[in-house]
Amino acid sequence: SSRTSGSWEEIGANARLMAAAPDLLGALKDLINFDVKGHALIDRLQFSNGGRDLSAKILGAIAKAEGD
Repeated sequence: SSRTSGSWEEIGANARLMAAAPDLLGALKDLINFDVKGHALIDRLQFSNGGRDLSAKILGAIAKAEGD
């Protein structure tokens, strides 16, 4: 075969990531809805630049996973 061992390692890593994807998506959704002192975490993240950046990354990842 023309594949190198590195390619097989990458295929294995991709397979593990795909297997974990539904759990990761569920965890992200749970995380953004996690209640912090009466407010969803995603709302609390809006109070700082870093939080807004993280919020955008999380929501972007969810949208990508859901095909939006």
